[in-house]
Amino acid sequence: MMKLIACALLLSVAAVAATPLPFSWSNCGAETDPIQLQTFTVTPSPIVFGGNVTVSVVAKLAVTITAMKVQLNMEKQMGSTWVQIPCVDGIGSCTWDDICPLLANETCPSELSQYNIPCHCPFPAGVYELPATTVGPIKQPPSYLEWLTNGNYRVTANMKNPTDNSALGCIQIILSLAN
Repeated sequence: MMKLIACALLLSVAAVAATPLPFSWSNCGAETDPIQLQTFTVTPSPIVFGGNVTVSVVAKLAVTITAMKVQLNMEKQMGSTWVQIPCVDGIGSCTWDDICPLLANETCPSELSQYNIPCHCPFPAGVYELPATTVGPIKQPPSYLEWLTNGNYRVTANMKNPTDNSALGCIQIILSLAN
C-alpha cells in the first residue's frame, strides 16, 4: 500500500511540474540599483530545444560597469517546491567574483554587435535595446545535464561591485524548457 501511495505522490508532483509557467521577469533589487531591465520578452514559452527563440530587451545602466560580481541562483520547480541546482562546470547556481575576465575571451554575438550592445567590460552607462531578435536553434545540453531539459526554472542574478560589494542590480527570470 505504501508503494502505491508513493507512486501516486510522485505522479502528482510530476503532473504539477509538467505545467509550463509563462516567461516572466522582474528587477529584484532596489529601484535605485544602477542596472535595471525596462522590458524583456522571450518567445515561445516554453523554450523548446532544437527550436528558435525570439528575444527583446531594453536595459538601462546608470553607471559604467568595469567589474561585476555575479551570484546566480538557479532553481528547478519540483511540484510546488523550488529546488536549487548546484554549480557544475559553470552551469547552475554559481558565483563569479568578477565576470569581466570570463567575458573577455568570448566572441560577441552578431545579434548584439548589430545594435551596439557591448559584451565585454567596461559596459558604458546608457540604455541598451535589443529589438525582437530570433536566435537558434537552441542546442541540447550535454547528456549529463539531460535532467534539466524539461521543466520550470527560476533564475536570479544578483550583481554587485566586487570592490565594495555594493549592489549593481538584481534580475529574476522564470522560464520553462521543453525537449
